[in-house]
Amino acid sequence: MLLSGLCVAIFAAFGTQTLLEHRARAIDYRPGDPVVRLYAADLAGGAPDPTALVEAITRSGADIVVLQNVGPVDFDAIEATLPALRYRVSAQQAASATGGGETLIASRYALLGREEDQSASSSTLRTLARTPVGRIELIVLSAVGKPSGSPGVDRAPGVAAVAVAWQPGFAAASLRGQGMLPIADRGGLRLPGWRPDEANAVWRSSELGVVAHRAAPPIGGLRPALIADLNLSRRR
Repeated sequence: MLLSGLCVAIFAAFGTQTLLEHRARAIDYRPGDPVVRLYAADLAGGAPDPTALVEAITRSGADIVVLQNVGPVDFDAIEATLPALRYRVSAQQAASATGGGETLIASRYALLGREEDQSASSSTLRTLARTPVGRIELIVLSAVGKPSGSPGVDRAPGVAAVAVAWQPGFAAASLRGQGMLPIADRGGLRLPGWRPDEANAVWRSSELGVVAHRAAPPIGGLRPALIADLNLSRRR
């Protein structure tokens, strides 16, 4: 397990071209509180326009970007640009029902360590981001082949982790068993183009509050990305 800090798990889900944002209750945020913005997306093996993808990430103002199924052209475009997100870790992603390619985590804040686990049914990439709201463990899960069952997901108590898994329902049981919550559940975020089970794609632990979340316009034919502003929860 990575260094201790805060633990947030996030699984991303995609929606429609209409920008929809949900503001969290004031108990989770006060003016001046530090906020970390997450951008999570499934590229399904490649974006139609890598330049548009880079521009979309830049416009989002994201502090941390988590991408799955990144194709070679997109990976090269991101590697050559986005200087603000200079801390990066990646791993080759096993072929799955949603595609294949690379898993990529890019961050404005230092990433401490890198762990990669492979099993017969899943692959996991982990790192730890040192952010203004504390240390956040980032966990990205991918099913090998057709998703089945729910892999075990370990998270350190009191540590924040971001876990992204785009396969519908994949790992949901394990994450709920560890007290994690889907970000898209907050405020009933349900957008056209999302299946109900895809709403459980980006998760957070109770250490993090959700200041706002929304769906960004899609790139080409892809589903929209999930953008979430996270802070240290006042409800712990």
